[in-house]
Amino acid sequence: MQYPSVNRRYRRARRLSILTAVALAFTSTDALGHGGAPAPLDIIASDAQGPIFVRTNIGFAGRWPGRGPGRVGDFRFFCPSMFDALGAVPLVGRFRSGDLIVPRFEGVTAGTMGGCAFAPLDVPEWQARTVIAVAGDGPVFVVTRDERGSAVFVFDDAMSAPRIERFDDVKLDDVMVLDDGRVAFSSARPEPAIFIRDNPNRQPPGDSDNPSRQPLALEEPPQFLSLRATRGPRLIFASSVTGGARPYELNLETFALTALSPGFAKLHGPVFIGDGLAMLGDGHLLTINVVNQLDELSIVDEGEKPYTCLTNDQSHRLIVCQDREMFALDAVDAELIPYFRMTDLHGVDPTCPTSTEANLQCVGEWSHKGRESGLFRFDGGLAEVDAGTADAEPVVQDLQSASPGGCALGMKPARQPGTALGGLALAGLLICGRRRRAASPPDRRTDRRRAP
Repeated sequence: MQYPSVNRRYRRARRLSILTAVALAFTSTDALGHGGAPAPLDIIASDAQGPIFVRTNIGFAGRWPGRGPGRVGDFRFFCPSMFDALGAVPLVGRFRSGDLIVPRFEGVTAGTMGGCAFAPLDVPEWQARTVIAVAGDGPVFVVTRDERGSAVFVFDDAMSAPRIERFDDVKLDDVMVLDDGRVAFSSARPEPAIFIRDNPNRQPPGDSDNPSRQPLALEEPPQFLSLRATRGPRLIFASSVTGGARPYELNLETFALTALSPGFAKLHGPVFIGDGLAMLGDGHLLTINVVNQLDELSIVDEGEKPYTCLTNDQSHRLIVCQDREMFALDAVDAELIPYFRMTDLHGVDPTCPTSTEANLQCVGEWSHKGRESGLFRFDGGLAEVDAGTADAEPVVQDLQSASPGGCALGMKPARQPGTALGGLALAGLLICGRRRRAASPPDRRTDRRRAP
């Protein structure tokens, strides 16, 4: 008699665990009320119409023209399972072609915004690398670290093998593509410095292409240097130290270094707004004018909810986050204009087959995360947004309502008709498991009965 192989038993157990996760997604949310309130974090790509690809704390939102209401602002959900990211929202690079590349510790996967699956890329040099930063839209620069120092993987597209540049004994912190095509890297250790690569597209690189190093004489030794914005010769970065961060500007022509303001416990930005800069310092929306004067930006009807992110889009508009929404600043009228809302998410692509484990798990993630936050409806998985529901009060009120561990305790969404469905699904899984156990032969390793 032949027994099931270990791999076959593993595959069965994995499928059963995924089905269980999907079933749990439809059970009472009283038991599933965990995770921070869904919120946007950053813009990966945009155009003159608005955002194309948005990073959120539950996954990615990709603009989906022609679907649903057929308007810009209709987004499909890219869950972490599509990238085999084990629940964490990874960093991602997007090429101008629309292809996506997702570097993770275990490896690199690639796919398209219109696709259903992401395939692993063969990168032999990639062995257990910690991903630090991703920048660019063709080529895409991926900064990684290992025990030797840092390495930069340069992907010209989502199909070709990358070029690799090593920075031994240097811990790179960030990467940014400058306006003139050069590439800047930052490093806090062993000594704070900015590296500038003049010819990033030359292949193979020659001796004259080695990045120049500009040391930084900062007032306090940094733990991390984060590149925030660039325009012409101006490079804006933040120096993170114990207890907060402080913004600086480095002129890449004269290499003059300027401290832009005192430090803040929490700092977003600075980013450019007109000829000046804007930033979030300890929750306050502040501006820095051309003579480095700090002032608080006055917004018409800005509301009472705190700002949670600040960035620029490709049109150089100032984008801020409040709760589950992104707003673009109208610099003329000093008003916030709706830019992206989490309710613009219309679920996973219904045309993607659920026969694959990743897509099946993605359905479960959307059902779980979307349902407990009010984004998911029992109408084919799509949250219809119209005049009657667009301004409805969210189930999880804001980011501050979550506990320090990220669990929204005490939040009880309205019960939906999914509890019975989840119970039936779980019962079916249990019965199926019992039948399999009854029909399975004994395990040779545990059946230790003595022969008569």
